[in-house]
Parts: sequence; C-alpha cells; structure tokens
Amino acid sequence: ESERTRKRVESLEHDIVRTKIGSLVAKVDTIGGIAFLADQVDAPSVETLKGLADDLRTAIGSGVILLGSVIGGKPSFVCVVTPDLVGRGGRYHAGRIIREVTAAAGGGGGGRPEMATAGGGDVATMGQGMAAARAFVAG
Repeated sequence: ESERTRKRVESLEHDIVRTKIGSLVAKVDTIGGIAFLADQVDAPSVETLKGLADDLRTAIGSGVILLGSVIGGKPSFVCVVTPDLVGRGGRYHAGRIIREVTAAAGGGGGGRPEMATAGGGDVATMGQGMAAARAFVAG
C-alpha cells in the first residue's frame, strides 16, 4: 500500500510541475541557431526534474535544456540535449555541459550525451552553473 501511495504522490507531483511547460517554453532563447533554456524551477525530486526536462525536450523539438532546482536543501541539475544535436558532437553533449555546470557551481555529476544530472554543494552558486552552461553552448 505505501509503495502504491508513494508512486501516486510522485505522479501527482510530476503533473503539477508539468503545468509549467508553457511558461518555460516561452523562455527558450536561441544561441547560434540552437534553442537553449537554462532555468531554475521548483521540483520536489530529481525524478520529477528529469521528467520535466524530458517533457520540455519533446515540446521544443530541437535544443539544449538545463534545469536546476533546490532539492533537499542542495542544488540539483538536469541537462537534456535533443538527438539531432547530439549527432553533431562537440559541445552538444549533456555530460559535457553538466561538467561545465559543476565546475562553476561545485558538486559533481555526469551522464549520457542526451541526459545528464548533477548535484551541487551551494545553492548560491546555481546561477553561476547556469551561466557556465550558456557560455559552453555558445562556444
């Protein structure tokens, strides 16, 4: 019973966060012809943050998305890159972008070319991590 309740709560949390997709899509910027979004959102868990990033990846079609959230008092980041950009190589690799984020914001993380996650040490450095991602994608 408690496992079913936990899954139901996670599903409801994800549904609530998904209501933000439209406002986040409106914040998408273009860097060198590539759709780019780096934003801090309220998410109760890393899984919810990943789900939101996946939903945004679908919504924008092609681009790079970095989301950050304070979870458990610490910064968490999720980066997703659409498959068409991953095929270009270089700076369009979520794992490489996350490394730049953690170099600026502290913490550690990693992942695959299409999705990577990281946790930081200090909430005050989240903006620096976001800025580092933007600079890296801009080349």
